[in-house]
Amino acid sequence: MPNGDINVCCHNNSYVLGRYPQNNIKEVWEGDKLKKLRKSISKADFSLGCQVCLDAFESGDFESVNPLLYEDFDQKKDQPVILDFKIATECNLECVMCSEYSSSAIRAKNDIAFKDLYDENFINQIKNFIPEIKAARFSGGEPFLNKIYYKLWDIIIKRNNDCEIYIQTNGTILNEKIKNLLEQGKFFINVSIDAVNPELYSKIRVNGDFNKLKSNIEFFSEYSQRNNRKLGITACAMKDNLAELPKIVEFANKYNAEIWFSEVYFPFWNALWTQKSEFIRKNLLELEKYNFEIHNSIAAKNHKIYQNLINRINNTLRITENIEKNTKYFIKTEKLLLKLKKIYITHCFNDLQDFIKIEKAINRLGDVFIYDFTLEFSKFYDKKYIFQQLNFYSEDKLFRNFEILTKNFRY
Repeated sequence: MPNGDINVCCHNNSYVLGRYPQNNIKEVWEGDKLKKLRKSISKADFSLGCQVCLDAFESGDFESVNPLLYEDFDQKKDQPVILDFKIATECNLECVMCSEYSSSAIRAKNDIAFKDLYDENFINQIKNFIPEIKAARFSGGEPFLNKIYYKLWDIIIKRNNDCEIYIQTNGTILNEKIKNLLEQGKFFINVSIDAVNPELYSKIRVNGDFNKLKSNIEFFSEYSQRNNRKLGITACAMKDNLAELPKIVEFANKYNAEIWFSEVYFPFWNALWTQKSEFIRKNLLELEKYNFEIHNSIAAKNHKIYQNLINRINNTLRITENIEKNTKYFIKTEKLLLKLKKIYITHCFNDLQDFIKIEKAINRLGDVFIYDFTLEFSKFYDKKYIFQQLNFYSEDKLFRNFEILTKNFRY
């Protein structure tokens, strides 16, 4: 992770195995915390940071469960078979659902400094794993703007040319250097797209140009088909693009790309679970009756993924209806602050310095009723992870986050 956290996958951000540069990566791999997690998962216990995947399993949406990313790889306890890098924050976009933590463009606009932890020592530690891995995944920010990633790709190509290299890109960066790189290794491209309407796309992915994106996808599609490799398209499902989701599936089908949906839970103002049930219900009716033309196996698979998403949105609708029917879920801001502070000290940190920003944002709301999001949200995410996400935002953005949870705002 950008802050040095070493985790088991990109979805479990709360069960931290160690931290670079304080901990050696090989020692972390052989450490007791990873052994404990393996034992927990073997017993179908998802409590160590894997709550986000449990919901998909319980809903029966097996085509969309995150562990499918690792399904095709053999297990080796002495050596990782996959390395998942999410250390980059260099980015040319300022997406509305992103934060200062993940985008250098947002930081630059707000004059926020960020220390890059990753250096030659990190590369030297990774080198020892590269000859045996089957795949490496690169995400975070815009990977094609990160210098460390280029060094790692060069090492993988030279030392393990059969290794599959997966890149999660926003699709806006493409030049001759990248094109030459792609011809040297076994690259698989996944492109993040949240709208196919040019105006909406630019509104969500600020600084992005949909026409340029489309041109680049045409190249990535041709590259993938020529090399008999899968092309992927990933979309964030949120308030801003709810009506656009079936059109994104159609777009993916057009370019023979496999679709994947990630639901936005943070920021609160972009998330579906914070919206009025009437808004979700109205859009859901349109989403459910959308007819797709199934012309090949990729389109058929994408339709299943889409149906899984519809199931999850229906679950979200039930959550919002339950919230609206039960006033007991709303408490005064003063009471919520006391509860959050207790959770923060118990489960997170003894140092309250970072909590001060959260406290200031909530106090700006005044003496009002606010949804006690700790009741529902902690079922899906570890408490420490929630606070980490909140601390990624400035005080003003936190205020907007909490404002949408107030009773007056919701109704």
